[in-house]
Amino acid sequence: MKRLRIIALFVGLGLSCQQNELAGLPENTDIVTETVTLTAGQVFNYTIATAIPVEGETRISQQAANFALSKITTASPGLVYQYQPVPGFLGTDFVEITHTYGNGGGVAGRVVIKIFISVVPG
Repeated sequence: MKRLRIIALFVGLGLSCQQNELAGLPENTDIVTETVTLTAGQVFNYTIATAIPVEGETRISQQAANFALSKITTASPGLVYQYQPVPGFLGTDFVEITHTYGNGGGVAGRVVIKIFISVVPG
């Protein structure tokens, strides 16, 4: 019985943490987490959407701290986030992108993309 209580406690904590991460976000929000490792000076490309034109809004909701290049652009294969660290930077960086998409008549959903970037020597 004690074991069952401990399992229930861990399940409850897990659900609580997930709810806290989504707190304040609309119900139709997905969170995507990416972790990448780059060598110093390397350009990283993350495809947000492959359909062009993209309906909705896409923006950097939390800018990276150590970037020479950090932008959202339209390039093949679609809507792409590009990142390159400043020269000489080694360590970790973080960027958050919010992508709100429509269905022709309003907001259909939202994706929050959290990218953790590790820059290592080349």
